[in-house]
Amino acid sequence: MSNTTYQDFYAGELEELPDEFTKSLLLGSLRVLDDEANPARLNLFAAGLRELFHDLLKLHSPDNEVLSSKWCDAKDAKQISKRHRAQFAIQGGILDETLVELGISVDHLTELRQMVVDTINGANALLHFQVRELNSDPKSIESEASKLLDVLFHFLHTIGECKQDISLNIERHALAALEGSLPAKIHNNKDREVTRYLVPLWGEIDDQKCEVTGVSSKEISIRFTANVEIDVETTGMTGLYSQNGMFPVVIEYTAPVNDVSTLKIVSSQIDEEAPVWLQDEEQREELEMHAEIARLVAKDRS
Repeated sequence: MSNTTYQDFYAGELEELPDEFTKSLLLGSLRVLDDEANPARLNLFAAGLRELFHDLLKLHSPDNEVLSSKWCDAKDAKQISKRHRAQFAIQGGILDETLVELGISVDHLTELRQMVVDTINGANALLHFQVRELNSDPKSIESEASKLLDVLFHFLHTIGECKQDISLNIERHALAALEGSLPAKIHNNKDREVTRYLVPLWGEIDDQKCEVTGVSSKEISIRFTANVEIDVETTGMTGLYSQNGMFPVVIEYTAPVNDVSTLKIVSSQIDEEAPVWLQDEEQREELEMHAEIARLVAKDRS
């Protein structure tokens, strides 16, 4: 690491931690590691990392959620192991067989789960002196500390990567379900009444993003966002119109952990205030003319 401090070297990774407590715990541990005058710096750093791992595992794996997962063989909270917590943090209640169907390497996740357990055990070993000696070799200290930190951030990255892999597989189901997800009820929109949405099969979808926002013991939460080409049929003072535009759409889904193809719509929203209308200039001028005529008629009547 040459002359760079651990605190500076891992400044970017610090921001990946979920809250101020975990960030402060890692920052404090790194500051101890940077104190070259402290003969016990590696051991005290290991104590901080061990507690950070324990806190992250508990944060990402509540007892009741772990115990409710079909793959969990623990009978009560006392039987929940570090391996159980690491598994839930990465994949929630999703069974390994379902992950295989999604094209996710279970071997890799199994290896990582064991790495997390081994790392915590390794940190424990640094706190229980088998011989009454402290490690004073800078290169050895750097090597031991880097191993602990590498596993920590690999673990956090894998949680995000697993959700991303799941979301990529779910995206095609979300696209297929999009047409039936849009609200069909009549409602007012400014000075016009929206009669219905007409979503043509040829409608374009731009900037789509499918994101897994959570994985519990029972279900996966998914948010789908996109700009969707929609025909909107409206009635106004001058008659019936159909406009074609790109509307921002947000749809929230859930899917059972054992069947990501079965999507249930939780909510759907179209931002009617921000469409990008697609009609040509002649159509736009005609609409503006109708609007002006309607304004003048209304003014005369008043």
